Amino acid sequence: MTGRIQDGASAGDWRALFTSRRWEALEGLWRHLPVGDQRDLLDALRRDVPKVVVEDGVERVERHALPRELGDGEKEWQGAAKIVALGELEAAVEGDPPPANARWDDLRAEADALLHARIDAETPFAARPRRRKLKELSEEWHAEKAVGALERFNLLVAWAGREMDSDDDRDWLAETIAAVAVEVFTAGRHMQAALGKPVEFDAVRGRKSLAAASEGGKARARMMKHRTSETVAEMRRLIAEGRSKGQAARIAFNRGFGPSFDANKKLLARQK
Repeated sequence: MTGRIQDGASAGDWRALFTSRRWEALEGLWRHLPVGDQRDLLDALRRDVPKVVVEDGVERVERHALPRELGDGEKEWQGAAKIVALGELEAAVEGDPPPANARWDDLRAEADALLHARIDAETPFAARPRRRKLKELSEEWHAEKAVGALERFNLLVAWAGREMDSDDDRDWLAETIAAVAVEVFTAGRHMQAALGKPVEFDAVRGRKSLAAASEGGKARARMMKHRTSETVAEMRRLIAEGRSKGQAARIAFNRGFGPSFDANKKLLARQK
């Protein structure tokens, strides 16, 4: 095939194929599209292919559904979901992945920003006194330990680079170290997330319990307000009939209004 697929559709027909959900034909065609059309197709797929939400503990991510994850009413998108999941179109549009050095720089920048936010957003770590009194095992203590480890990593990389005989060797070493660092750093993040799952589930249960307690409290408050209004109305009716306040409070309680005779008297006093 050179710009046409077997049924005769040209490169400019991808939108018609998309609209008619002819995913097999589109999968055979997109490689022959101009880069601009490939990008437009990728944007359309990212926009319209159904998404799923994955939640576990406090983690939540939204992503495009895999073909097997589509519901009965979404079967027409299976071919489109397959194109997205394979990633070949995305690779053709986005180009080669960034080198390890660039990925490591991004991870370092993210880590530095998060760690310094935990320590103090306004005071750089380098400007802080060396001897600081921090609560051991506190959030700030762990953050400073991490910052120190990353600074020592930089020193080790610089030291190793000085042992190389040429710029090419130094570049190779830097890229290799960055690739290793990305994998180890990613492994550490996933390990920490895995170890924290029991705490996450406790946090979720606690959050749900608080929400349920709050809703229960609101419901009880609404019910008590309604009952209080009924109690006040009954005592006012009795007073209007000529009963004293004490008699009205006692009679109302005997008829099931209010939690006690004394509570009814105090309620009348508050109403006054």
